[in-house]
Amino acid sequence: YMALTGVSLGALAGLRTLQAARASVRVGVAAAPPLVVAAIAGGATGGVVAAVWAMVGAGALAAAMWWTALVRSARSAGTAPAGPVPARETAR
Repeated sequence: YMALTGVSLGALAGLRTLQAARASVRVGVAAAPPLVVAAIAGGATGGVVAAVWAMVGAGALAAAMWWTALVRSARSAGTAPAGPVPARETAR
């Protein structure tokens, strides 16, 4: 769960760099309830271990939401390529 939090924070930092406050707030509000529900539901059904695994699933969803928002914001700001990044050519 903590590793996924770090992954999410990377995207959050990117959104802050792009000054995409609306996208940041939108994802923060949308990502919080699944984490809370996962912790409560997991704890109620299977104890601490189930709560942690439920939070891992919700954390993965949150990380995907954060990175999707970052990519969309970067593309709309014109700072990200629309397709795959081409490989650099080596100097010969």
